[in-house]
Amino acid sequence: MLRSLGGGWTALPTARVEDTLQLLANTDRLGTFVAAAPEAMTARQLAVWAAYLVAAIGLALAVAGTLARHRRTPDNVSRHR
Repeated sequence: MLRSLGGGWTALPTARVEDTLQLLANTDRLGTFVAAAPEAMTARQLAVWAAYLVAAIGLALAVAGTLARHRRTPDNVSRHR
């Protein structure tokens, strides 16, 4: 995890929780933070993370579409009146 210093970035000691895809870091001030890949991360490892991201976005869109269709059905409207 990196924190902005205005003119650059400083690395913060970071704990990674792989099961929940969380990054945790302690800091003594508020600011702008980014989760950055380590320098040794390969393109193949990044592609795996990109695949997870695309799958998560697709799942979120599918759920949103299903919920939107469920709310618009005539049977559903008549039951709520």
